[in-house]
This record gives sequence, C-alpha cells and structure tokens, in this order.
Amino acid sequence: MGIAWRQGDLLAPADAYRLGLIFEPNVDCRALVISHSCDIAADNIVEPEVELIIGNVVTVDQAKFSNGHSIRSLNLLAVNASGVEEAVLLRIHDRKTVAKTQLADCVPWPEVRYEETQRRLLQRWLVQRYCRSEFPDAFVAWLNERGVEQKLEQIAKRESKVLSGIYFDLDDHSERSDPAEPYELGIQLVYASDNTEAPSRAEMAATQLTAAFRECCLRNEAWTAIELLYCKASSDQAFSLHAANAMRRWRLEHRSLHGEPIDQPE
Repeated sequence: MGIAWRQGDLLAPADAYRLGLIFEPNVDCRALVISHSCDIAADNIVEPEVELIIGNVVTVDQAKFSNGHSIRSLNLLAVNASGVEEAVLLRIHDRKTVAKTQLADCVPWPEVRYEETQRRLLQRWLVQRYCRSEFPDAFVAWLNERGVEQKLEQIAKRESKVLSGIYFDLDDHSERSDPAEPYELGIQLVYASDNTEAPSRAEMAATQLTAAFRECCLRNEAWTAIELLYCKASSDQAFSLHAANAMRRWRLEHRSLHGEPIDQPE
C-alpha cells in the first residue's frame, strides 16, 4: 500500500460510502481501521484485507463506555479539526472488511484523529473479547437476582470516564446452591490518576456500592449469596500489575463459567 495506514485511522465518510461500508455519505458515521498496523503493512498476499469497524457520532454526555468497561460497546473521544470534542459509539459486531487494493487510493481522514491514549484503549477493547474473566454460574445468578448487578452497572456507566477498571477479588471457582453459604468478594475501583475529579467520584462510588451490597445481600446482620469483604477506590498508579493479574476484571457484559453472557439493556 502506498499510504501508511495505521490501526485507529479513520476513512473519510465519502470514501467509506464509495467502498460500500456505509449506506450514505453520512458525516456522522465513522469507519475506523482496526486491523493491526503490522497486518496492514504486510504483503497483500499474506494479509489481503483490512478490517474496519463502523461507528456513529454521539454527544459527549452520551459516552457511557469510554473506558472499556463493556466488551461489546466502546466510546472513543477526539477533538475534530474545528476544535470540537466528539465521541463515537462503536459496537463490536459492526465490523467489515475491504481489500487492501481498495484502500490503497484512500488516505486517512484528517478531520478527526484519535490520540495514542484512545488508540491504546481501542486495542485493549478489541483484545478483551477473547480474554475476559469468568465467574461461577451461581455467583452470576445471585449477583443478578439480588439486584446488585443492576446497581453496579449503573455506577460503572455513570463513572466510566473516571474509572479505569473494576476488579473483583474472587478466588473461588466453586458452584453453590445455598445462598446461606455466600461467596466472599472484594472490589477494587481503579480510577484514572490524571483526572482531578476521579478520587472523590471513585470514593463516592465505593460508598454507594458498599451500601448496595448491604441492602441487597445482608439479612438480619447475616450475609446471603455474596458477602462483600471490602470495596475500595485505588489510583491506577497505586494499583499494581500483580493485583490486576490476581483479580478478575468485571465488565458490563460478563460471562459465567457455563452460562450465556448476560446483557443488560442500555
């Protein structure tokens, strides 16, 4: 290819329309290259196609998936050529491919460009579909039945811009049938250290989440289904790689060990 395309580059809406990726040359559509940069640079015989994902521009206040908490939806943020911040909503199933030869005559769209932090977020989001935490069926069911899952999801979406990750300290793979034998759970809410509002908002989220577990799982001073041992807010500078590897990251759409993914309405 004559043009050095990279993962995270955008195709102009007019070019996306010409290549059949979108139905009309809509300026609010975004055709984003998601093939890895090395695959794009590889010989056409080895890697003949480039994969893109099609998204739509949404208002910034609608960007509830801006830190990769969902495995199926992601918001990327950018400042366009006019200096206006915009958000795009990407959904993992809205992917298409084009031949490299078709892309060769196009150039990356200069009107909108994602910075490196957003490109790295895109990479992590693409990877996590095939590398995500699993939980026992009973744990997932009880989380949902007790109403904690809904409250957790509300908090995660509301604070998606300040929370870098939500990690469950659950070292238990067993299946259970008696809620009187609760799973013991710890939660770490990891917030972005470069956001001045993040510490207070993460602390508030931890307080609200603790109250939600006590309301839903504490009966007559005895825990049922899930016992919350702690819920803490931690800076992404203080939260270690060892802790991240030892815990299980919770996503908006998680999967039990044997059951189907649970998707709550958005």
